[in-house]
Amino acid sequence: MSRQETPWHERQVMPNPFIKELCCKINLTLPKTVIAYFEDVGRQTGWPAERIIELYLRNMAFTGHKIPLDVVDNPHRE
Repeated sequence: MSRQETPWHERQVMPNPFIKELCCKINLTLPKTVIAYFEDVGRQTGWPAERIIELYLRNMAFTGHKIPLDVVDNPHRE
């Protein structure tokens, strides 16, 4: 006897009880040109700029990609 499956639209979505432990909010100060870039990418994809930034940073973290810090313009550098 096989179990009858419940249609997707009738299934209950259970919230992830560990989501608070997995995520944290941060504030970033970014130049307007950087924000404009991510807003433009967001317009092309239909997603908000915040989500595009999150995906970009997540990809960098998971792939281990590192930017060359010696070429980054750091206004706080002496």
